[in-house]
Amino acid sequence: TDPNHIKRKTIKRPIMTQVYGVTGYGMQEQIFEELYRQNFKHGLWTRVDVKEMSKYIRDKVLESLGVTFKETQECRKWLDQVTRIIWKCQPTELRNAFSWTTPLGLIVRQPYRTHRDTPLFTYNGFTKISAQTASPASAKQLSAIAPNLIHSLDATHLAMTALEMQNRGLCMMAVHDSFWTYACDLPTMSQVLREQFVALYDNYD
Repeated sequence: TDPNHIKRKTIKRPIMTQVYGVTGYGMQEQIFEELYRQNFKHGLWTRVDVKEMSKYIRDKVLESLGVTFKETQECRKWLDQVTRIIWKCQPTELRNAFSWTTPLGLIVRQPYRTHRDTPLFTYNGFTKISAQTASPASAKQLSAIAPNLIHSLDATHLAMTALEMQNRGLCMMAVHDSFWTYACDLPTMSQVLREQFVALYDNYD
């Protein structure tokens, strides 16, 4: 392989984590780490080279996100605006963690809570005990809503596919977004998972 080639893995993590609110600096650090590992094998670049390259690639990734994923970015922006309005409308003392119900009736509730350190003096010295409070963590509640919503819809699609396969008397297994079954049943499963995907987004807006 060409040691100068920028690999898929180089930019995979920044793209995957941008929905979680990763900053531009964080993206650059992720790219830097990947390039550093790659350079460890061939040693063609100096540390300054890697740093400059990571900044350049970070800028190109950010540019491409606005073009390649334009509609996705607009949808995420809308969702972010809506959740912030909902969050601000709630009195601080009555704020609840965000929750929603999937098309199959599963209630999803984000578990993120604020943490508080409690000082503890013991015979052996001073320490702090960190524990969750009853108050939802605002930053995490807001930044995690988009990816968690998508994960819940992906899980719904998986469940719908499994239920339909069961209705047809067929077996299947799945892990995350990987589906498998017996070779003789693959054409049927391929059709079912596509039909259920269309049904999910056609019937539940």
